[in-house]
Amino acid sequence: MAGSTDERPSKSQRKRDHLALVELARQLAALPDRTRRHLVGDEVVLEPLQQAASMKASGARERQLKYIAQLLEKTDYHALQTALDEHAKPSRASVA
Repeated sequence: MAGSTDERPSKSQRKRDHLALVELARQLAALPDRTRRHLVGDEVVLEPLQQAASMKASGARERQLKYIAQLLEKTDYHALQTALDEHAKPSRASVA
């Protein structure tokens, strides 16, 4: 239907969103295990993240990260991104 307002984001926007989730998965996989467990908590996402963390850079690791991004789409990934950003901020003690 020409001229109808579609509520879905454009294909380009969906791709940008997915790439952002892949980057979030990459950042989470790079964290130490204890920190990752504290931030994620969801076992459905945590187990694949641990597998990705143990993989060397390869096509298989990239596929794993894309799979994790799909899992993250079904979670409250905005809260997870906020928690990761807070974790990345230097503490007041280390700045002073």
